[in-house]
Amino acid sequence: MTDMQPPRMRVAIADDEALGRERVRIFLEALAREGEAVDIIAECEGGGAAVDAVVLHRPDLLFLDIQMPDLDGFGVVDALARRDCLPQVIFVTAHDEHAVRAFELHALDFLLKPVSRERFGAAVARARAALAARHVGDLRQKLMAWIASERPPAPGSAPTGAARWRERIEVKSPQRWDYVPVSEILWMRAGGNYIELFMRGKSHLVRETMQEMESSLDPAMFLRVGRSTIVNLSAVSAIRPQSKGAPLAELVDGATVPLQRNVDELQNRLQFARVR
Repeated sequence: MTDMQPPRMRVAIADDEALGRERVRIFLEALAREGEAVDIIAECEGGGAAVDAVVLHRPDLLFLDIQMPDLDGFGVVDALARRDCLPQVIFVTAHDEHAVRAFELHALDFLLKPVSRERFGAAVARARAALAARHVGDLRQKLMAWIASERPPAPGSAPTGAARWRERIEVKSPQRWDYVPVSEILWMRAGGNYIELFMRGKSHLVRETMQEMESSLDPAMFLRVGRSTIVNLSAVSAIRPQSKGAPLAELVDGATVPLQRNVDELQNRLQFARVR
C-alpha cells in the first residue's frame, strides 16, 4: 500500500512591489523542489486584483501585503470575508505595527520583511497543518450532517457524540483568550469564516463558519433566522412586520435583525424561550 499523498496547497501572492512577490515566489519554488506540494495559482499587484483572483481561483493560502495603494491587506480580508471565500492568510509586511490588527483578524501568521527562509518555511508548515485539519473538519461536518438528517436531535437534547451543547465561546486575541457565555449573546452575524457575536454594548469576532456555530448551539435557545444570522430566543422582545421586505426581530437592547427564514417557528417558540 502506498502512503497517502498530502493535498496540493494552492497559493496566491498579493504585493504591490515586484520584489516582494518575487521573494515569496522564490521561497515557494524552493519548497516545491524539496517536495512540498504547493502550486502558485495567482500573483497580484494590488488589493483589488487580489480579491478578484481569490474569488476566481479559490486558493487555500494567500500571502498578503498590508500597505497597497488601491486596497490594503485588511480591506482585502474584509472583502473576501463578505464574499464567503476567505482562505488562510499570511500577512507579509515591512511594518510591525500592524501585527496586533493582523492577529485580531485571525491571520494564520505574520511575516516581517525581510523574511528569512527558515521563518517562511515555518509559516508554510503551519498552513499545511491548518489545511490538513480543515480537510478532516470537512469530512467530520459531512458525517455529522448525514447523522443529523437521518436522526435529527430533539430541541434541548445534546448533540450526537457531545456531552452538552456549547456553553461558552472562545474569543482569541494576541494578549488573551476570553470565554463568552452563550447566554450573554443576543445575536450573531456571519461573514465568510468569521462570526460577530453581539452582546449588550459590545461585540466579539471569532473565526468559525455558520454551520459549525449553529450545530454547536442548543436549538432550544438559539434559532437561525437568516443565511448569516442567529438570534437568542430569550433576547427577542418583539417582531415588527414591514410593508416591504422581511419582518424584523426587535431585541432587548434595541437592535433589529431581519427575519429571512423560520419566522413562523420563531413566533411559535418565543413563549418557550429559555432564560438563563
